[in-house]
Amino acid sequence: MSTLGKRDPNGLTHNQGRTWSPLADATTPHSSRELAAILQFQFDEENRLLLAERTELAAAAQRVFDCAVCMDTLPEESIAQIDPCGHPFCRDCIRGLIESQIESRRFPVLCPACTVEPGNNSESIGSRCCYRLLGGLWLMVSLFIEVTRELVLDIGITEEQYETWVEMEMSEFLIRLQCRR
Repeated sequence: MSTLGKRDPNGLTHNQGRTWSPLADATTPHSSRELAAILQFQFDEENRLLLAERTELAAAAQRVFDCAVCMDTLPEESIAQIDPCGHPFCRDCIRGLIESQIESRRFPVLCPACTVEPGNNSESIGSRCCYRLLGGLWLMVSLFIEVTRELVLDIGITEEQYETWVEMEMSEFLIRLQCRR
């Protein structure tokens, strides 16, 4: 039995009606349970302080990303992502890509990161096939990895370039008719 007082069922020593605390007099000899409780208390306190510091730093730190084209590290405010692949690009790089594709009348504008991924051949560029279970049947679904109209509007191209974009977008729906005469 400890000289400090009676022990409770948890093994902590009570002294004069008070439960032992890790902050008690450090000169008093402690049992191994009391020493373990002291160390656990110190660990918990340090952990609490570190978590608070991490939360504070995360709130103060600016979130950044790496552009897949220019390889610059930029703040997330300048991010432009292509759906559904989600590759991040800076607004300047994706604007340059879209403007050059519009000038050369190439449509659709494809994600530059997806087109250079290993395993993409000329037939699969621009679409990615996956299998989905629908009503008990596995169906092959193509996901087009191209720049959307929303992204084009978001990055800010000129009115003339946007009109050209709409023309190219609509040209996908053209049907070529041939007259036999």
